Amino acid sequence: MNRRDALAVLIGLSGALSFAFDTAAHSEEDRLAIKGYDPVAYFTEAKPMIGDPQYQYELDGALYRFASTRHLDLFKADPDRYLPQYQNWCTAA
Repeated sequence: MNRRDALAVLIGLSGALSFAFDTAAHSEEDRLAIKGYDPVAYFTEAKPMIGDPQYQYELDGALYRFASTRHLDLFKADPDRYLPQYQNWCTAA
C-alpha cells in the first residue's frame, strides 16, 4: 500500500467516525421526551418547567428531564402517573 492509498483510507475512516459521533449526538436529542420539559412539574407546580440534563431518566427508550431531584424521584416511583397521555395527542384529537 502506498502513501496515497493509506491517506485515502485514513480520510475515509475519519469521516466515518465523525459521522458516527454526529449520529450519536443527535440520537439523544431525538429521544428527548416532551421537548425536555419536566413532566412532573405540570402536576406539582401547575406550570411547565424546562428539565435539567443533570436530572435525566430513560424510560422505554425516551429521555425525560426534570427540574429537581424531587421531581425525578416522584417520576421514578410512579411513572404512569406523569407520562404523557393519549399517545401524545391532545384530548380533543
